[in-house]
Amino acid sequence: MNKPDKSRKLGEVVPNTAPFTFQKREPGWMPDMLDNSAGPGGADQRLFLDEAIGHEEKNNTITKYISFKLPGHPKPPALSPEEPFLEPFVDTANPGTADEWNAFNKWILGGSLDVKNEDKPNPFTEYLRELTVLCRHHNAALYSMRRMHYAMNAPMGSSPMEMNPNGYADDKKPVPSPTGSASDFNKAVKRAELRWDEATRNLRDFIRNGMKAGENHLKIIADMVEVNNYVVSMRVIAQSPNSALAAPNNGIGTKEYTGISSSHISLSSAFSSYTP
Repeated sequence: MNKPDKSRKLGEVVPNTAPFTFQKREPGWMPDMLDNSAGPGGADQRLFLDEAIGHEEKNNTITKYISFKLPGHPKPPALSPEEPFLEPFVDTANPGTADEWNAFNKWILGGSLDVKNEDKPNPFTEYLRELTVLCRHHNAALYSMRRMHYAMNAPMGSSPMEMNPNGYADDKKPVPSPTGSASDFNKAVKRAELRWDEATRNLRDFIRNGMKAGENHLKIIADMVEVNNYVVSMRVIAQSPNSALAAPNNGIGTKEYTGISSSHISLSSAFSSYTP
């Protein structure tokens, strides 16, 4: 995996204060551009953001692409009672039903993970199940860090961040007071940093190492939807090393990856550790 070019997409990295040992990234989001501050004129370079799409192959040749379906809603009966059709990108009526909102948001957040089949396990589905657990560990570990940081920096009298009953042992009890027994607080911060380091490394390595499917070893491409840096859904693509798209000089195919529809899933219980 190549090191990405410096991006303007994320907030700046700044020093932290003791007892925290990690640097911190400032919150904020911007459209992705390459940092070209040292280049001609110092102007940032705009990018085209490519996406992972599905395709079908026959004899190692691409036969067709498979686009992800957009959601839609029936045309209002007052306009066409005999000819309902789905119109993509039209927001659901307010207040709308839960099913309508889920259908509308599915193209971004994805659907539910396939039901586990003990008789005929699907290697890719099982990979996704393990990946969702690691994402929840990532979320829970980030929340742990933020609770500690908040406790140290919030003004006196601020309401504490809530405990996470599905998280680690420290998450299920109040944060030690930074002004009370400092050693207890420092120890809690150290545990939170160790958990965060472990969670991020495990998630990175799990994606980087790919997955086994029979005799094949598949490369994994993951794209995550984040809210406030918590992973809430994902689109995961498994690419065979023998794929026609892996060959160079193949036009659009050099930037696309093969996948299946169930790869676009939403995380339920994003802070729980084990439930798919």
